[in-house]
Amino acid sequence: MRAAVVTGASSGIGRATAALLVERGWQVFGSVRTEAQAEALSAELGPDLVPLRFDLRDGPAIARAAEQVAAALGADRLAGLVNNAGLAHFGPLAQQPIEDWQAQIDVNLTGTLRVVQAFLPLLGSDRARSGAPGRIVTISSVSGRITLPFTSGYSASKHGLEALSDAMRRELAIYGIRTIVIQPGAVRTPIWDKIDRPEDQRFQDGDFGGLFARFKTAFAAAGEAALPPERFAALVHHVLTVRNPRPRYALMRGWLTHWTLPRLLPDRTLDRILAGQLGIS
Repeated sequence: MRAAVVTGASSGIGRATAALLVERGWQVFGSVRTEAQAEALSAELGPDLVPLRFDLRDGPAIARAAEQVAAALGADRLAGLVNNAGLAHFGPLAQQPIEDWQAQIDVNLTGTLRVVQAFLPLLGSDRARSGAPGRIVTISSVSGRITLPFTSGYSASKHGLEALSDAMRRELAIYGIRTIVIQPGAVRTPIWDKIDRPEDQRFQDGDFGGLFARFKTAFAAAGEAALPPERFAALVHHVLTVRNPRPRYALMRGWLTHWTLPRLLPDRTLDRILAGQLGIS
């Protein structure tokens, strides 16, 4: 039975991926942060889902989880590591608390490296283990290439994740480990329920209050038309099993307007378009 670790398995893409892999006969180790999440995931997906309790900022907890997976695998290798867990705090960069900005870097970017380092021996760097080298699938974002106003910390973390993934793909080739990046557009996940946080009241009376409110309205509207997480789970399964996966896959609605054109337009032109959409003068 092939085995994979999926971080952030309590909801969204992570939960959908864990469910699909279990359905396809995989042993899945899914990371969650609370006991309640672990119990819910086990009850839903059965014995082929083993919860792992850790936060991506907690190196010792990640190391203990890797030891747990190593014991379960015996002498075999891990077939896949899906780096999915992450968080987003939006706000004007001039006012956003540094701790909110730093949390996104620490979880989305540094946390991914913590996980990769911990599970690397199981994926292939420990040559004593048997089986084909595993694959690393990292869930990045359209924001890893295109930065919207008020997403500075999230976009910075995802831009960094793109660079980290390039480095992994080139360095870990010595072990035969393949690294694949998935770049989602809008996904129907709980992130849309968290867009209007009580803490955001601190931005209301500043220079960016009205602009940020318009951003959140547009962001929520995008969530209503977002792709379901099951679409991304199917893509994760594909890149874990296809013979020769591409280095990157982008998946979203409105491919032309949300991906192709923004990457081809001159920066100043894109600036003007975004400014017009949000009323920035």
